Amino acid sequence: MVVLTRRSGLSKLPPDLEEIHLSFRPSRKDLKILLDRCPNLKAVYLAGYKVKTILPTTIKILEDSGIRVEVEEVRGRPIEYPRELVEKTIELRNMGMSIRAIAAELHVPRSVVHYWITEAAKTKTREELIK
Repeated sequence: MVVLTRRSGLSKLPPDLEEIHLSFRPSRKDLKILLDRCPNLKAVYLAGYKVKTILPTTIKILEDSGIRVEVEEVRGRPIEYPRELVEKTIELRNMGMSIRAIAAELHVPRSVVHYWITEAAKTKTREELIK
């Protein structure tokens, strides 16, 4: 799944995309670009507070195209790094690497590496962190 925070990213989406989370209020024009760019799209996730500001006809455009519209009540900012990087961080830490060495190898700030490791330790599964 791709998290899109700006309209300008619509033209850069891969055509084989199946799921997307829109962090902005999409217009009908935005949805037309999205549908033309990503014909295999199956689901669009929208933030709960944004759904209230979107016209019902705009959501209907997606539903009529056979695309599932999901409302997510997720707080906080989305992770800006790929999931694989988070998993690699946890894997390297389990192998005994220091936080500083992991940060240097993956080109990620130490604070981010530390956050991933401590949050992964608090959760039962890694998927809870990576969601």
